[in-house]
This record gives sequence, C-alpha cells and structure tokens, in this order.
Amino acid sequence: MLSARIAYCGIYCSPYCRPHLGKLLVAYTCAPVGSFLAATHHKKLSAMADSSKWTKQELRASKCGPCARCGGNAGDVPMTREQALEQMPSLCASWALVSQPGDNAEEQILKIERSFVTKNFVTAMDFLNKAAVIAEEEGHHPDFHLTNYRDIKVVVYTHTILGLHKNDFVLAAKLDAVPIVYSPKFLKDFPLTSAGIVEP
Repeated sequence: MLSARIAYCGIYCSPYCRPHLGKLLVAYTCAPVGSFLAATHHKKLSAMADSSKWTKQELRASKCGPCARCGGNAGDVPMTREQALEQMPSLCASWALVSQPGDNAEEQILKIERSFVTKNFVTAMDFLNKAAVIAEEEGHHPDFHLTNYRDIKVVVYTHTILGLHKNDFVLAAKLDAVPIVYSPKFLKDFPLTSAGIVEP
C-alpha cells in the first residue's frame, strides 16, 4: 500500500506549511505491514477518537493535563501523522511536523518545531524567558535551542509517550501568543509568520 507524504528539505510537513519557501516535494514510500503495526493500529486510531480539529482559541484556553505515564489517561498513545497534520492549521504556519527514528525500525517519533530569528540577543532571551514561564505554568517543557545569538528553534513533543499529544498543541498555541521582536529580514523572507508579531 502506498502512502503519500509531503516533504520539504527532507522534513515531512503538511501541504500548507511554508508554501512560500519554495517547491514542495512529494515522496511516495511503501508503508510496511507487520506485527508491530498491527498491534498498535487500533490503539493509535482510538487515541484521538474523541477529538475533532481544535481551534487556536480552544487550545489557548486549555490547560496541559497529565498524560498516561504521569497519572493521566492510561489509554494515551502518540498521535498518528494524519491526526497531527489535521491539527497543524491551529498553529502559526511556521510550525512544521517533523519525525525522528525511534528504537524500533518501524517507529517514528513525531514532533512539532518552529524556527525563527529575533532582532538581537536581548529579544531572543526575552522570548525564551517568557516561554519558560508558560512552560512551567503548564507543566510541559519544550526543547529550546539558541544559536548564533538570536536564532531560536522550539521543539515540542511529549517525552513520556515519545510522540505528540494534545498537550503539545496546547503549549505551541500558547507560545504563539508570546510577543516576539523578529529580525526584519526574517519577516521579509517568511511572510506567513503570524505568531507574536510586535513592532521592533
């Protein structure tokens, strides 16, 4: 069975993601069939059975809850790629769905990440400090990367289930509301950026 995936620069993302960056590439891969997939198929389908497409407003009004390994719903399993893609429009268009190989050859750990450039080091640290407060309040902590003194990458996923959960989208939507003084060149190069824009 063939499954189509949209890829840009080797990173799988949704068709609406970063359309201004250049040509999107379509890669077709043969989905493997095996006992591992058969065993997890129904659990993954049920993971989001009670959810619909969330809005930005709903996510920002929500609170991150405990997942399975932290005393939450014992049925929590990571979202499938299709389930995650369905929720991506609720976030700023600069978020991308990415994956990394898991311990099992057939397993992929899904994450959402967003990269941007601030005006200077002070504005970069201002974002990180405000984002850290939100992460503490939510009890859900992203991976922050600061390079070249003002280049920021935020990576969000649920470490305990090695994948994506509603909590990740709640946190990402709240981070989208943090004011950011972007580099003017970055905004020119990435005009679909909408998260936290303030005048420099």
